Amino acid sequence: MTIHLTLRKLVAALLLGGALAASLHFVYASQERPAPAAPAPAPSGLVRFDAGAPQLSALKISVAALAPLPVSEPVNGRLAYDDNLTARISSPIAGRVTALHGELGEPVRAGAVLAAIDAPDLGTAQADWAKARAD
Repeated sequence: MTIHLTLRKLVAALLLGGALAASLHFVYASQERPAPAAPAPAPSGLVRFDAGAPQLSALKISVAALAPLPVSEPVNGRLAYDDNLTARISSPIAGRVTALHGELGEPVRAGAVLAAIDAPDLGTAQADWAKARAD
């Protein structure tokens, strides 16, 4: 009878262990597993080639070396004054500037003479005025 009782205990233990294993398997199988990590996307605008790719044959790679630079390089450009810090001046008559009485950036007073102008039209107008006064 002890063998029979021991056999019953063994069978009961095996059934209990099997039920426990089945329930644990069911619990773990029903849980959602995290998706495998996707490879990180390449940054926008980044292109990668495998070593030996035909696209790399057009590249020449070498060590950077010092090279002399030209002292001056011709470039196109435009200089402009700051319109907020300058004033436009003009003459009421056409003519050629013969002398400047001020320097760039020098402060001036209102009414100060800035330039001498040779104006042929002014000479003609003065002659006509003098002739008209004489008549």
